[in-house]
Amino acid sequence: MEELNEYGEGRLTVKDIIALVLADVDTFLLKDETDPEYKTNFTRNEVIEQLEQTGKKIYTTLEQMGCKLDKELEFDPVALMMFELSMRSDKTIN
Repeated sequence: MEELNEYGEGRLTVKDIIALVLADVDTFLLKDETDPEYKTNFTRNEVIEQLEQTGKKIYTTLEQMGCKLDKELEFDPVALMMFELSMRSDKTIN
């Protein structure tokens, strides 16, 4: 969180949100290798359950912070156009 608001508090960015989600999954699904209950293989249902729990936790936290979750993200129009063009030309994705 590099940018500060008028109160000297950091602003939450999309990058921060992605990091929070990944950290939560890492902490609560993968845990610590030294933990005696550490698992190397997870069932599909375990992964789905953890992702649902993480999603709910992130949504709740953002709502409590006053984030408008339905508000559209803003994009640089040129970068967005270049991304869309690259996605159309990338045959491995389509």
